[in-house]
Amino acid sequence: MSNELSASKNPMDEFRERVTEKLKHDIGEMLPDEVLQQLTQRAVDEQFFKEREVVTNPGGWNSKTEKRPSWFVEEVAKIAKPIIRSHIEQFIQAHEADIKAAIDKYISEQNLTLTASTMIASQMSSYMYTNVDMIVQAIMNHPGRV
Repeated sequence: MSNELSASKNPMDEFRERVTEKLKHDIGEMLPDEVLQQLTQRAVDEQFFKEREVVTNPGGWNSKTEKRPSWFVEEVAKIAKPIIRSHIEQFIQAHEADIKAAIDKYISEQNLTLTASTMIASQMSSYMYTNVDMIVQAIMNHPGRV
């Protein structure tokens, strides 16, 4: 069989055929062609296209099972990520003035809300600290404490 992909065949079909031929050669033609093709199809689907379950921290107290995308999807995402990032960076550079104007507008429109939120958070933090301190002092000064 040729290592080149033929124009008439799908690359995945070509790959399955190569795997089938390899299995046939290794097993010595013990399996009928249709069984071998079914096994090959199932193996390819499960290895490359099936969602995976991965155990994080196996044997640990906080081990859990995570669902992850198939190997194929994960590999495509790895390759696509820098390409997508490049397009985003180009877009941001091309529209930098518009983005800065939108941020400035948002900050100016939300300035009162942001300032008030900051002040309230600061006051709440101060009151919380004072209340926690009073509770700790009350516990430490309680007559039943040893």
